[in-house]
Amino acid sequence: MPAKLEDLLSIRRQSAKLANGQHMEYVEMPDAAYDALRPAVRSAGHLEEIDKLDRLGDAQGVVVLCRRLADGLQAAAILVRKWERDIAGKRSRDSALVQAEDEEAPDESAGWEEEGASFGPDEEDGESMDEDDDANGDDPARVTDSEGRMIRLPIVTYREFGMALGGQEDNFPIGIGQMNMLRGDTSNPPQEPYWLDHSYPLVLVAPSHGYYSLSANTVKRANRFILYVIQTMQKSWLSEPEDSSVAPPFAKQLVFECDFDLCPIGQPAPEYYAAVLRNCVEREGYRLSRKADAVKLVEELREFRREQFDSYVDIERFVKLTIRREASSSRLAADDFRRALLMHRKVKMEAPKESGKAETQLDRMIGLGEVKAQLRRLVKRLKLERERMRAGLSAKPAPMAAVFMGSPGTAKTTVARLFGRWLAEERVLDNGEFHEVSRKDLIGKYVGWTAHVVQEAFEEARGGILFIDEAYSLLGNGGADFADEAMAEIVLQMENNPGTLVIFAGYPDEMRRFIAESNSGLRSRLTNLIEFPDYSDEEMFDILRHMASQEQYKLEREPEARELVLRFLVGQRLDRRGANQGNGRLMRKLLKAAIGHMAEREAQDMTLLALDDLRLAIEELERADRLAARSGSMRIGYLGGSGK
Repeated sequence: MPAKLEDLLSIRRQSAKLANGQHMEYVEMPDAAYDALRPAVRSAGHLEEIDKLDRLGDAQGVVVLCRRLADGLQAAAILVRKWERDIAGKRSRDSALVQAEDEEAPDESAGWEEEGASFGPDEEDGESMDEDDDANGDDPARVTDSEGRMIRLPIVTYREFGMALGGQEDNFPIGIGQMNMLRGDTSNPPQEPYWLDHSYPLVLVAPSHGYYSLSANTVKRANRFILYVIQTMQKSWLSEPEDSSVAPPFAKQLVFECDFDLCPIGQPAPEYYAAVLRNCVEREGYRLSRKADAVKLVEELREFRREQFDSYVDIERFVKLTIRREASSSRLAADDFRRALLMHRKVKMEAPKESGKAETQLDRMIGLGEVKAQLRRLVKRLKLERERMRAGLSAKPAPMAAVFMGSPGTAKTTVARLFGRWLAEERVLDNGEFHEVSRKDLIGKYVGWTAHVVQEAFEEARGGILFIDEAYSLLGNGGADFADEAMAEIVLQMENNPGTLVIFAGYPDEMRRFIAESNSGLRSRLTNLIEFPDYSDEEMFDILRHMASQEQYKLEREPEARELVLRFLVGQRLDRRGANQGNGRLMRKLLKAAIGHMAEREAQDMTLLALDDLRLAIEELERADRLAARSGSMRIGYLGGSGK
C-alpha cells in the first residue's frame, strides 16, 4: 500500500536513556519500505533527489545537505529505507550468481552481511546493548527488528564520532569513550559509546562552518553505512544538485575518497508546508476553517520562529499548541492559530515603537556623514535579502558581519546600538539587543573551555548584535594562547547563527592588521568595513553643546564659548600630548569639569554654565595633560641597573 504524507511526518528526532546510563539520540524510522514511501517522496518535491540516487547499496554513505535539520534527518531515514532495498537486491543478485556457479550459498540467517560487516541484529550485538534485551520493540537499545530492518536510526555528532574513531590525523585530544566527561557528566564512568561495536547505519550531524576535525580515514575506519547531515544556509549547495563542485570541501572529500553519494535536500515549497498543516489538523480530529489560508499561517509561523524554524516539526507543534490553547470547537480558524502564537510568546504586549526611530536618532547624530550613508546601504541590502528569502526567491545571504574602526570617542559603540535597533525595526534582526564583549569574555581559562565560552556569547546575542570591542586582541600569540581557538569558534558560530550580526570594532591601524592576519574563513566574511573619522573642531563644539543640552545645561555667551573651545582644540591637536585625548570623550570630560567648577561657585542659575566655568575646566584638563606627560618620562620605583 503506498505511503501517505503522515508516513513521512512520522520521521522525527527522539531521545532515550539506555540501561548503561548513556543517552541515545535517534531518528524514528517509518514503518513502510522504500517502494511504498516512493510516491510520497516524489510528491514532496524537496526530497526528489533521493529517488535519483542509483545503486545506493554499492555506496559507503551519503552526504545530505539541507537547510533545516528536521528535513535532513527525514531524508536520512528515507535513504536508509532505500539502502535496505538496494542491499537486499544486491544480496539476491550475488546469491543467484553463486548458485549459478554451483558454489555454496551464504547463510541467510546472518542478517545483512557485506564484506565482513554485519548490519543485522545478532545475539552478540544485542548482548552488548542491554543485558535485559528481548524482542520488545519498545526497547530504545534495539535499532533493528527481528527481520533486520532499522526501527531506530542512531544520531551521533561529528565530535563524538571523531573521539571514538579518530586517529593521529584528527584534532581530537579526548580518547575513546570520553564523551560523558566532555559533556560534564561525571556521574557515569567513561565508557565506549553504545554504537561503537555495532555495524548498523549511523547519522552524523555536522556543523555548516566548513571546518571539520574529522578526516576521511576516520570515516573509512567506521566500516558502516554513514548518513552525514550538513545543515547549511548556502543556497548554491542545495539548488545545483548536478554540480558537486558547489558542495562544501569535506563533502567533496567524502564523495571522492570514501565513495559517498551527494544528496541535496531543497527548501520545501509553501504548498507542501500547507499540506503538512492540514494533515496535522486532521490527524488531531479537527478541521481547518474554509477561510483559513494554510499557506499564510505557515508564513506567519516562519516569521515568528525566524532562524529557529524547524520545518514540519514546528508545524505539528504549532497545530497542537493551537488546539490545546484555543480550540473551542472542531473547526480551527486562522485567529485561533494567531492567538496561540502570541500566548506562546508569553510577553507583555506593548504599543509598537515608532517606525524608523533608530534611523532618525542616527541621522540626528553630529557628523559621521559617510558612516550613515554606508549603514543605510547595508540596511537596504540586508532587508532585500531577507525579504527575498521569505518569499522563497533565490538569494545569496549577505554576510551578517561588519568592521567598525576609528579612534577612541568616535561613537562606534553608540552607532552600533542604534544600528541594531534599526535592523530590528526593519525586521532584518529578530531583536535589537546589544551585547558587548572583549577578549576576556571570549577566551577560556583552560583547554577546551574557549569554544564553550564563545558559544555562550553567541547564545546570549542570538537574533541581535554581538559587538566585539578591540577585536584585534584576539589575534593568536602562539604557545598556550587560546585566541586561535576563539577565532575558529567565532567563524563556526557566525555560520550557525546567520541571524546574529557580529561587529568587530577597534582602532584603525590595529583593525587593518586584524583583517590582514585573520584566518581566511573570517577574512572572507569581513566585507562591510566602516571607518569612523575623527570629528572636526566645529563638530566637537557641537557635540559639547549637544551633551550640555541633554543634561539640561546651556552655555553662557555661546559665540565666545565657541572660540574658547576651538582654541583649546587647536592646542590639543598641535600638542602631541593631546593626540590620544579622544574626540567625543574629550568633550564629555570638558563638560563634567565645567559642571564641577559651576558647583564650586554655588551658582544661582543651576542650568547656566558660565564662560569662566568653561575656562577653568580647560585649564584643569591642560594641567592634567602636562602632569601625565611628566609622569610618563619618569621612572617610578625602579631599583638597580643603570636606568637605561
